[in-house]
Amino acid sequence: RYHEVMMVCSILIFHTVNMFTDLPPAVASSPPIRHKVEEASRLFGYMVLAFDWPEHWKQPVINKLAAFFPAIAELWQNRRTPGWVTQQSRQLTQLAFVKPVQQEPVPDAGEELYNRHRFLYSWVVRDCETVVRSYKAALLSVTDATV
Repeated sequence: RYHEVMMVCSILIFHTVNMFTDLPPAVASSPPIRHKVEEASRLFGYMVLAFDWPEHWKQPVINKLAAFFPAIAELWQNRRTPGWVTQQSRQLTQLAFVKPVQQEPVPDAGEELYNRHRFLYSWVVRDCETVVRSYKAALLSVTDATV
């Protein structure tokens, strides 16, 4: 399951970061959108830093995220500092993205749970661009911006 979760996160981060970089400058500089993009970039930046990816995979994503969340470059430089993980995990819990959500009941371990997990996993992997387009539509609805 670890690899599947990493795959889903990787796919969504990749497509969402590319969507951010494709926003027209007038839209990306709109204060409400800029705030949402910065917050998402910060969350994605922390996730990328935490992922067990080779550094040559992380660096291009970190470079793109730095356009929206400049502090990620400093975090990248300090990632091997003792206590860094503990300090950053505290920061991460302060993000508006990271809050408890109402979840539907999870079935007991077994066939039903396995089937639900496989369905959600295949949906995200198969329709990741649709997921990102939906996020983009929600992001742009924050203001009158259109793309």
